[in-house]
Amino acid sequence: MPELKPVAAESPADAPAPQPKPQLAPLPRGAVKFSEQCRNAWLAVIPRGIDFSAIDGNSAYWGLQSDVMREGDTVTLIAADRSQFATAMCVHSTPGCVVVRLLHTLDGPGVTIANAPKSLPDGISIERTPPGDPLGSGFFGVRARDGAKFLNSGKPWPTWQDCYEGILQHAAFRADRPVMYL
Repeated sequence: MPELKPVAAESPADAPAPQPKPQLAPLPRGAVKFSEQCRNAWLAVIPRGIDFSAIDGNSAYWGLQSDVMREGDTVTLIAADRSQFATAMCVHSTPGCVVVRLLHTLDGPGVTIANAPKSLPDGISIERTPPGDPLGSGFFGVRARDGAKFLNSGKPWPTWQDCYEGILQHAAFRADRPVMYL
């Protein structure tokens, strides 16, 4: 086994002398504002399939928001399928050009339904309402060919199972009721 030799320690005289910090003048009174009076907080539901890194700093994506967004505004981003969440800040806003930069991102679980039955009619899917939807929170059916929504008397169903059963009871899928298409 090789013999270990002690290493000479640096003496305090060899270390560089610490530089004094420059004196800063105090922040003057009135230099801070109550942020709710001058900045906004926004919620943006981002369509499925768009990765948040693609919209970070993308002025073309955010440009149509230039009439409402200002520098310093915060934006909470939620993917429509709940696969991503983020907090962002508007760092530049001029007519037709808005730059929003991501501050924090989180991967979400996405919309997954345990033990969901798989026997939906062809071309029909069940989706969750996006956050802030005026219809409310819940589930609705979507017909793939034209995007038509299946709702429960104009409102989403409260659970996935209720939506599934409601879709199967819809006249378009029941053999005992003829359906006339116009």
